[in-house]
Amino acid sequence: RDVTAQAAASADAPYVLLGVISNPPNFKQRALLRRFNAQTGGRRGDGRVPGRGPQVGVEFVVGSEHHKTPPARLSQKLAAEADQFGDLRFVAAREAIPNVGKASEKSAAWWLSAPRRSSAEFFCKTDDDSLIHNAHLAASLWAAAAAAGGDEPLVMLSYIRWRGWLPHYDFQACGGGWGGPLDAIRQMEDPANHCARAEGPFPQGTGTLTCMSRALALLTARDERFGEWLAVARARNDYGAPCQTA
Repeated sequence: RDVTAQAAASADAPYVLLGVISNPPNFKQRALLRRFNAQTGGRRGDGRVPGRGPQVGVEFVVGSEHHKTPPARLSQKLAAEADQFGDLRFVAAREAIPNVGKASEKSAAWWLSAPRRSSAEFFCKTDDDSLIHNAHLAASLWAAAAAAGGDEPLVMLSYIRWRGWLPHYDFQACGGGWGGPLDAIRQMEDPANHCARAEGPFPQGTGTLTCMSRALALLTARDERFGEWLAVARARNDYGAPCQTA
């Protein structure tokens, strides 16, 4: 696993690299998604993405570390699954984090590594409880890139929600959800929610699906502020109060 080498261009590279953030014990979810992906992945030369190899390459993203000591049986089963299917991507992040950002480290680690090691034109992140039709995804991204124009379009496509955010590196949402921007404003203005300092609302890409074009993904991976965010997330995961319900 080389997360620093620059990706070499290849006609066999997928048009889209889809990272599925997965909890290690979710063997059944991954098996279901493999069956679905086999039916919806699209084929070379089907007209949706001309001149490319496979439309969508799928990898299941798991952390290479554990917040505590992982059960030996789980580690053995994961190793066997990796050998059998070859689609597990181990990233430099911890599993079984007790705080809110349970997938924050491995999601960030995937975004940091994926555009550096793959020559895909788009990078998308989803979760193992979401069902993505891969051929439709590739067609949508191809159309978005064509509409944006240029050799290196800066395109972001996501299933979004609107949130208020606390400023000055708080990295904390306050107000908003799935109800749209007006609902977010009402929540931010409600004194009961204690969001007086919040700014926005702003669109937030969700775990369900967030995609970036290659140029934008590389900008993100190389941005020092993204690294600062990850450092804060790791510190909060180390010293924050464990969640009781999340």
